[in-house]
Amino acid sequence: MALQTCVIAPDRVLWDGPIDEALFSATSGSLGVLEGHAPLLTALDIGPMRLRAGSWVSFAVMGGFATVQKGCLTVIVNEAYRGDELDLNEVTQEYEEAKANLERATGTPQVIEAQVALRRAKARYDACSLQESN
Repeated sequence: MALQTCVIAPDRVLWDGPIDEALFSATSGSLGVLEGHAPLLTALDIGPMRLRAGSWVSFAVMGGFATVQKGCLTVIVNEAYRGDELDLNEVTQEYEEAKANLERATGTPQVIEAQVALRRAKARYDACSLQESN
């Protein structure tokens, strides 16, 4: 029996079905969830998320929450992208631009903004790269 999983963004449902395994970035570190996992509620960080349902499906998650209850994993995200919907050339360019913008940033507000933009770009790059490697 698999773990019933639903990944919900404000604009759409990104996944609704059974999985064998989930890996994601929580604010407390990386987490993995398998069938039979203890009840859990955690805040999600910006980063990649992977679901294994036979093969791996990758996502770029821009924060949110995940909960495990009674054999179900529910992931509610602020914003997310499926790795198979992203263009590797575009996300690579975006990632390089974000790194350059961080190097040029001056002053605390600009540096913080550039750091967040870099983390978001890296999450999209990682999700796309992970999906390409499947």
